[in-house]
Amino acid sequence: MFIRGGISSGKLFEDPNINFLASEGLVKAYQLEQKAVYPMVVIDEDLISQVIEKKLIVKNANKYIVNYVRYIINEEGNNQQDVAKELTEIVSYRDSASNDNVRGKYNWLINYYLWFIELSNNKFKKFYMNNFTHFISKEKDPRFVFSE
Repeated sequence: MFIRGGISSGKLFEDPNINFLASEGLVKAYQLEQKAVYPMVVIDEDLISQVIEKKLIVKNANKYIVNYVRYIINEEGNNQQDVAKELTEIVSYRDSASNDNVRGKYNWLINYYLWFIELSNNKFKKFYMNNFTHFISKEKDPRFVFSE
């Protein structure tokens, strides 16, 4: 299942007497989500300076996104066999998808995983990269650029 979203903030007006809510932040978050072609949660650029834990944010193309893959992949490689198995499954799902847009989402996700694996291995040197070499050589797509 692919999930997209947006995070923003702004003025809020609420009148519980008539069940009315108007929110500048909600409108901005909706607009950010509409720009999220891939499975990502886009963060309003106005909020980036307020984020204390910068490792929770990734820049992808011209968007700041929630770095959710760090909760899937242990950056010290403790679950790398599970991650390799999951990557194999994602590639299989991608290959069986009949819709080009869906295949594109899987390609983005594969590249997001690979970026985080390489980043984590550069920091901690704990990944057995032979588990991922065939993915990197076959699946890495230069259209998908990520940075911390």
